[in-house]
Amino acid sequence: MAPVFPRTPDRLPVGSVIEQRQGDRTVLVVQETDDRTSTIESWDDGLDLANRLLGRLKQALEGINAGMATSNERLTRGIRETSAKIAANGRLLDEIVKSNP
Repeated sequence: MAPVFPRTPDRLPVGSVIEQRQGDRTVLVVQETDDRTSTIESWDDGLDLANRLLGRLKQALEGINAGMATSNERLTRGIRETSAKIAANGRLLDEIVKSNP
């Protein structure tokens, strides 16, 4: 990856992209995270950055998916328990109604 020029701003918001010119060269500086800044000088640099960002996004989505699966399991278990209690209460009410004419 291309070196970062010394004039790179220290604290850009994450996701910021700025253009830097040095003579006849123009580069893009991307603030990936709070502590990582990348300089894009070529299409290869840009594709490397895009692949890295897509990899992070994939990991985040996989984590969210795992969390949702766990949540769904707990909700399903809770629904089953609640349905069993409702059925038991329904049977109890039926017995009460039958025993008190």
